[in-house]
Amino acid sequence: VNPGSIVDSFNTAEAFKIPGVMAFYSAKDIPGKNSFVSTSNYFMTEEEEILAAKEIKYYGQPVGIIVANKSKAAAKAAKMVTINYSSIKKEKPLLTIDEVLKSP
Repeated sequence: VNPGSIVDSFNTAEAFKIPGVMAFYSAKDIPGKNSFVSTSNYFMTEEEEILAAKEIKYYGQPVGIIVANKSKAAAKAAKMVTINYSSIKKEKPLLTIDEVLKSP
């Protein structure tokens, strides 16, 4: 999904039907601050979310984590999670430096 899209909810019912799947975690389940950036790091002023809380910031940004007793079960279950978006941006990704430099 494109950056700027808004995560609304998850449907994990099908993922939990796979034997060995134990849990699904999203940004709501992170206690405290949902950020890779330490509060004592004065050089990094931008927050970088561990899991996207609402708005997707970049392609491939993680939105959830599946926990299972085997990696194959976790990988299969991850494909079964449905992400519902309340808004989806339809912009073409900028994949090269030239595309970025030519963009408005």
